[in-house]
Parts: sequence; structure tokens; C-alpha cells
Amino acid sequence: NCGEIGDCDFIVTADPDSEITESWELNNQSSINKKVALYPHQPGWPKQVIAFTEPAIGNLDNAGSVEIVYAGLDSVYVFNPSGNPVLGWPQYFKGVSGLVLGDIIGDNTLEVIAVSPESIKVFDYQGDTLPGWPVQIPYYNNYYRIKGLPALGVISGIANGYREIVVPIVHEFSGTPPPLRNLKVLVYGHNGTLVYEFN
Repeated sequence: NCGEIGDCDFIVTADPDSEITESWELNNQSSINKKVALYPHQPGWPKQVIAFTEPAIGNLDNAGSVEIVYAGLDSVYVFNPSGNPVLGWPQYFKGVSGLVLGDIIGDNTLEVIAVSPESIKVFDYQGDTLPGWPVQIPYYNNYYRIKGLPALGVISGIANGYREIVVPIVHEFSGTPPPLRNLKVLVYGHNGTLVYEFN
């Protein structure tokens, strides 16, 4: 019931008369339990966003409260808990498709590592682009695109307090893709240099 807080039962019945032949008839007897959580409206929220990406939550400046970071409509946004944009944000990034947070330069603050299909950009907590960034991925003109989110870690073993950025890229064929698509994994240093490349 809308407007009421409490337990809700949502019942969805598919093929109740078993008119459709299935490979496993017990499908009709399967069920799943889900919880619905309702939160009180907070001043400054909700925010209308365009394009859907996964938000990230972290204490960017390592002081005070956490911030909410969101990528959408060619920009990266950072909101404080009250829903107000943090000073220095949003920042323009054409085609941004996702982001992760992590301390890649070892300064005890979180950087925002954002990707588009063709490039990677790294911002500090104030919205400034770090030296060496953005970088356009190699092979972009040969139809390779970044797919998914980057991962962070010490890949080389000699990072000296820095973390490296790992991104998967995939070759996008025109028309119907063949069963096996060419995949590469790229590893970038904290300063935007390409450290490793795996097929």
C-alpha cells in the first residue's frame, strides 16, 4: 500500500493453468522473498538524474562526512549528504559511463577514476584533473571500447605506494558479433602511463 510502512506482499503468477509446456514445471512453484525499504524524505533529495550508472559513496577529502558520486549526462557529480553539489563539481567528461573511487596516489584521499568508452579520466577530491590524465585508450580507432568499470590494485608489485588502474577493452564488430570477441586488459600507472597490456 502506497504511503504506508510495513510488510507488503507482491504476488506475481505466471502460467497459473500450466498451459505452457516448460522444461522444468517446478518453475511455476518457485518463489523469492524481497524486502522493500522506505526511507523518510530528506531535504535536498531526491535528485533527478539522466542516464543510469552505479553511484559511489566515499569520504573524498578524508574529512567530515561522505560524499555521493554519480556519473551521468557527460558529467561527474559529487553531492554532500544534504544533496548540494560539492565545491568544484560537477566536472564535464564526454560520454562518461561509470566510475570508481580509490586512493591511487597514496595521499590518503580518494580520487575519482571515471571512464567513457574511449578514455579514462582521474579527478582529485576538488574536481581537478590529475597530471597525465585523461588518456585515450589505444586501439580506439580500431573499434576497441572500454567495457565495465575499472579495478584498482598493485599489479606490477613495485608501485611504491601508488595503485594502478586496470580496464578491460573489447573489440566491437559491426553487425552481429562472432561467438568470440577480442578482449584486452590494460593496466595504467597512477600518472596515466600504460604499464601492461594483456590479450
